[in-house]
Amino acid sequence: MNTTKLQVTLGKVIPFTSARATFSQMLDEITKKDYLVIARRYNPAAVVVSPSFFAKLLEAFEVVKREKELRSAQRAVAEEFSNYLKKQGINPLTISEKKIDKLLLR
Repeated sequence: MNTTKLQVTLGKVIPFTSARATFSQMLDEITKKDYLVIARRYNPAAVVVSPSFFAKLLEAFEVVKREKELRSAQRAVAEEFSNYLKKQGINPLTISEKKIDKLLLR
């Protein structure tokens, strides 16, 4: 079970009974506040988000995902280059940038 704590401003939390009774008004309010948290028995039970806010979340997720993939690719390239240097009899921890440039520009 996920135990992540949800921290939101009180003005964005509404009780489930109010959400059920005023669903249409709640949807109108979402456009102003981006999202609303529906609480059941004083605990967050659901989050309703506006389409524009959801698009922003998806975009942010994609950026984070691309950054993670880029870091992974950078690590793989660095590891391959380190292995190449070792095969050439060069210690990858002590090689100078000048020597690296010479190797790469051959």
